[in-house]
Amino acid sequence: MTATHNNLGHARESAGISEHGIHAFAVAGLESELRLARRVLDVGCGVGDFGQLWRARFPGRIDGVDGVRFDRFRADLYGDFFERDFDLPLEALPADAYDAVFILEVIHYLENPRALVRRAASLIKPGGLLVLTTPNPLSLPSLMVLMLRGVFRSFQDGPGRYPGQKTAILPIDGERMAREAGLVVERMDYSGRCRLPRLTRPVQTWLPFLGGRSFSDNFRIVARKPAA
Repeated sequence: MTATHNNLGHARESAGISEHGIHAFAVAGLESELRLARRVLDVGCGVGDFGQLWRARFPGRIDGVDGVRFDRFRADLYGDFFERDFDLPLEALPADAYDAVFILEVIHYLENPRALVRRAASLIKPGGLLVLTTPNPLSLPSLMVLMLRGVFRSFQDGPGRYPGQKTAILPIDGERMAREAGLVVERMDYSGRCRLPRLTRPVQTWLPFLGGRSFSDNFRIVARKPAA
């Protein structure tokens, strides 16, 4: 299946590159369990940045899926690669096969985020994990932009934002999506990293005590598929 306009648009916006701080946030507090994982899936793998972290820290195999196979994709880091449109069924991916499925900074690009969460849940082994990260619309900077401009900060018009990033997900939405897919939410937490306009570093570089919902650019859902 070839990539659709949605996936190509996402690719043009991101160039397949993601922020390394998000990868560290995604696995934080899960290291002991992930070291036992035999096979995981990176949904929206891009050029393979998360695969690089995975190979450096964990022994299990990692597969990738994305709407585009990038020229710089690190095939040496991954087992299988699947080119699929996330707004359509993820055919040919093995059901109940993965100890963990990671959806990192992808879901807000989709027209139907709930459908992707349901499909991802079907790929997870009983007892396995879904780890999802996405921009936090409820951070203080985002709410200030909402008050002034009537739109969440990450979803304003412009390069790297809308129309690429089209669906703002509230933390409660993320939890509901996981539960609707038959998963049990174990964690809903915040990145503790927040960039303000014109700053190249997170505000925590100078004010490390800031964090939580008000001063985090991203949040994470960790949900488990019930054991059979």
